[in-house]
Amino acid sequence: MLAEERQRIVDSIKRVHSAAQGKEDIVRLAGAVASCWSKVTLNCYALLDMENVCMDSWAFAGLCFDSLNFTLQSVDPASLASGSNWLSSIVGSPESDVDAETLIYDVCSVLRGTFLGKWCNIGVMLHYGDDSVQNVFMATITQISRIPVEILVSHEVQVDHVYSSIYAALTISNRCGALGSSLKALEVWGDVATILTHCLEHQFNTMALTALHHIVRDSSIGVYNISDVAFVCCTALITLSLTQMDVMNLVETIEASFNRNAEAVESTCNYLLDISSAIHRVRIRTLLTSLRSRPTGGKGIAETYLSVFGTNSEVATVAAW
Repeated sequence: MLAEERQRIVDSIKRVHSAAQGKEDIVRLAGAVASCWSKVTLNCYALLDMENVCMDSWAFAGLCFDSLNFTLQSVDPASLASGSNWLSSIVGSPESDVDAETLIYDVCSVLRGTFLGKWCNIGVMLHYGDDSVQNVFMATITQISRIPVEILVSHEVQVDHVYSSIYAALTISNRCGALGSSLKALEVWGDVATILTHCLEHQFNTMALTALHHIVRDSSIGVYNISDVAFVCCTALITLSLTQMDVMNLVETIEASFNRNAEAVESTCNYLLDISSAIHRVRIRTLLTSLRSRPTGGKGIAETYLSVFGTNSEVATVAAW
């Protein structure tokens, strides 16, 4: 983006600051300045592109995230399922035709850039932006949970923005412990695990699995859909042709689920044994035996499974009929 364009956007936001009487006014005026959704996204990316940031820039960043949060909080839940033109009612612009999933894809792109972008001195960002980043993340997860899964996963490329932003949030502690701790403390991760599980049930995705794998293996995060996690992971394991890393992540996720709730995982495996074709029952029974007894001789459960069955499935359906 050209320097003049960046400065124009910053100046417009400063004018919003000077006209506002309080934080609520600032947020609402920021929404008005962003007369269509693309401008809100553009405002955030304007900062992401900046190299020489200053106090005004970080205050500007916080305002951009506040405007994103305001936009997300203003969305009518019914419009997320119906695909109606919800944005025009927020900013008063009939020209906008942004649908719900595009909103989520764009916000997740901004969040991912926040967590991973080279520009980000996150400590300074947190100082000037208060809890704006965390608020946007929470609001995003809330809105994702309201979008029908079949719509959310319908765009294979864009949905990766959702998964990669979730994984970036999970691993941000490697770069900024303060933000990582505050994100981890949010009571959204059980919902995130449910969202990822439902998405994987509709369409397998390596990044979604990687994020779910990270959540289930973290004992400090509460996961309350263990049976669903085990079912989705077992089904993918026995019916899909996968990479070695995907097989490792699936088996390790099932193992972590077993460590959390052995009864739920055993019940799921027994159900699959009842409905699966003979070729799949061998895999499930071997996996369940390994979970109960734990392999010896230095190999983990995932390595043992790989050494016996490899990465490919010969039958792409669970049942024989």
